[in-house]
Amino acid sequence: MKVRDMKKLLITIIILLLFIMLFSNVAGAQPVNNFEEADMLKILGLFKGTPSGYDLERPSNRAEGAVMLIRLIGMEDYISQKVFLHPFNDVPEWAEPQVGYMFTHKLTNGISKEDYGSYLDLKSIQYVTFLLRALGYDDSLGDFNYPESLEKALDIGLFEQAEYDAIKNSSQFKRDDMVLASFRALQTEVKGLGKTLLQKLIENERSVSSTAAWLLGLYDGPFPVTYSSFDTSETGYIVKNRVELMDFLCLTLKNHITGVEIDFREYSGELGGND
Repeated sequence: MKVRDMKKLLITIIILLLFIMLFSNVAGAQPVNNFEEADMLKILGLFKGTPSGYDLERPSNRAEGAVMLIRLIGMEDYISQKVFLHPFNDVPEWAEPQVGYMFTHKLTNGISKEDYGSYLDLKSIQYVTFLLRALGYDDSLGDFNYPESLEKALDIGLFEQAEYDAIKNSSQFKRDDMVLASFRALQTEVKGLGKTLLQKLIENERSVSSTAAWLLGLYDGPFPVTYSSFDTSETGYIVKNRVELMDFLCLTLKNHITGVEIDFREYSGELGGND
């Protein structure tokens, strides 16, 4: 990992955290409905946006849906360490691992033997089906029927009636809608687990920072970490992955501490990427 990239990541995270905690009221000025939810998903590491920003006003595409699904099932770090092959010719480099994982695990067959349909508009029924699977519902076992995915989402409380009506009656599934559906899914209980999806990602998969979720008001309990939670070396506190980094940054922000040193020599994982 390049020092330049790490510095950029640190600055980005700090700015995002300060924005949410201090200036979230400006979200209403945006020409979309779920800008604040997009910010929170970004801080949690579940939504990264595009080089031009969140692009919430445009339709989602199938490649973006694949990336979001992998994050919501807590597999992003796992797939970065493996190789999953697929037969499709139209998958952008940033979505290769995600589509490969989905194909390998029979989560997608693509639109043909050669194409996944990466740049086709993502339909609401397709993405909500992804979310239901992330929540432990299996359509192959009869938990729900694909044509009635939106109705199943309404039934389990993923959507409120007004949200369901808006998505059901819309001719496009925009990235703004994808953000809303993803955020609502985090607050929905996983089938048979007794935990919400966010709790599962924090406590079972350990792919989301409990500290960031606590600061955002999405996770209950005492403040999750202290400085003693981190090992130290002669060069600073040891941070090994993205979740530990977020935990550490949130801890320092909460305590208004500056000048701490972090040891990144054992850090693993990728920076950047789309969505």
